[in-house]
Amino acid sequence: MMESPVLPYAGNLWELIHDMAEDPLKVARNHGDLARFQLDQRTVVLVSRPEWVGEILVTSSRFFIKSWHLERIRRLLGKGVLTSEGDFHMQQRRQVQQAFHGSRMENYCEAMIEQALVMREGWKDGQEIDVDREMHRLTLQIVGKTLFDADVGDSQARDVHEAVVEALRIFPWMAAPLGDFFDALPFGPARRFLRAKAKLDAILYEVIHSRRQSTADRGDLLSILLTTDGADGVKMSDEQLRDELMTIFTAGHETTANALSWTWLLLSRNPEVEERLHEELDRVLGGRVPRPSDVDALDYTRCVLAESMRIYPPVFLMGRQNVETYRIGEYEFAPGTGFFVSPYVSHRDPRYFPDPERFDPERFRPEVSEARPKFCYYPFGAGSRMCLGERFAWSEGILLLATLAQRFRLRLRPNFKVRHRASVVLCPRGELPMTTLRR
Repeated sequence: MMESPVLPYAGNLWELIHDMAEDPLKVARNHGDLARFQLDQRTVVLVSRPEWVGEILVTSSRFFIKSWHLERIRRLLGKGVLTSEGDFHMQQRRQVQQAFHGSRMENYCEAMIEQALVMREGWKDGQEIDVDREMHRLTLQIVGKTLFDADVGDSQARDVHEAVVEALRIFPWMAAPLGDFFDALPFGPARRFLRAKAKLDAILYEVIHSRRQSTADRGDLLSILLTTDGADGVKMSDEQLRDELMTIFTAGHETTANALSWTWLLLSRNPEVEERLHEELDRVLGGRVPRPSDVDALDYTRCVLAESMRIYPPVFLMGRQNVETYRIGEYEFAPGTGFFVSPYVSHRDPRYFPDPERFDPERFRPEVSEARPKFCYYPFGAGSRMCLGERFAWSEGILLLATLAQRFRLRLRPNFKVRHRASVVLCPRGELPMTTLRR
């Protein structure tokens, strides 16, 4: 194990704000499994060793709360299941997770397939599309239908997508150590952030007020949240409902859309993998439309998606803060230290993923995965704060990829330089232009 010395990092604030995905990777490669540095008078630790990642996220999670920029994240998401703590978090989690079980999941899968078929029928052979925008439009339609049984039309979807993108693009500035300074400005990032947030709030509160008029269970998440009592026997207020909807609405379409965009890019660059994917789709589906039960049968499709999320994990950085003195190896850290684990770093560690830049879905065959340490791959987090929508996301990714790839290949515009941007999620910077080729 490589132990890093204290890394003086105060002078690199600009890089931390602008490209947090590249920076943790450089820090880990240059300074080992434990890199400590100072940021705005705070001690920050980047932890990369799998067993230590497991301690922070799972076995020692009782010693940690979310990191100090939680208050900044709440400016967008409120006190939803992602940002709440303690007993309130567990209460909210129990209520929300009811929406991801049993027959509801099958209904969600039907909605996923239906929307993917609509998009597939709209694509033309030889057409150039912005895949990133298309995947966001598709996942937004799905999350609108499954979250609050709403059909998000193209015009509204475009408005919502632009508001979400704007909020997430600006958010790193608002969550940075100098975020209070940006808040005070009467122009610039703070004002654009507030406009985007206000647009999203208006949409969600309109849905909530409309649905308060009926107690019918429409098979969506909002039906559960409207009718289920909390631990105190009291139903959620409009504000609580807004916070949960905003959390799932934002995370539920942004992360999957980005995962699919990166998957299309990787398939375009690796035709031999694409050919194997098509072989499985032809063999399992036999030309018919996918069904919800196909999720478990499409093994290689799942491996393709897993490998895509290894190279480009939608959530690239996860933060915690210790509430009492905590020791890792021979090092002791005072309360209030910021601990960060990075799927982006862990997933590209050559000790566990040889030739890490290579796109190889075979890494996720069960016998190969089982031979690796448990916490070297964690795109959905782990422990009590693991993503509630993991099952939903896997089903969505597999079914959308299967439905679209059954009919089309996508090819990146020649000589187009793809760059990524790290904000709350890891996403393409700008457009991702690809040509649709009918199979």
